[in-house]
Amino acid sequence: MSGIDLTKVNWSQLNPEEFAKIERQMVEEKKRSRKLAKKNQPTGNIVVNLRGMKYELPVKLVNRLRNLKSDTSKSKLIDKIVEDYAPVRELTL
Repeated sequence: MSGIDLTKVNWSQLNPEEFAKIERQMVEEKKRSRKLAKKNQPTGNIVVNLRGMKYELPVKLVNRLRNLKSDTSKSKLIDKIVEDYAPVRELTL
């Protein structure tokens, strides 16, 4: 947190208005950091190999697939991807 040094706050002498002010500043700082993190995430598409076929998928969907821990959930998402997205055709020269 760049705006508030919490170690210098005298918590025992803090009145409710000052506490509310510090809390608002902390919430605003958290919102700004979330926006920045979201802005810095990659966008676009990635080619992924699923069940022997290549699919061009949005980065957000690929990250969701990577972060799933349950094999059942992964399988359901892969089924949905195979159903909704067409495989990428490779060009041979």
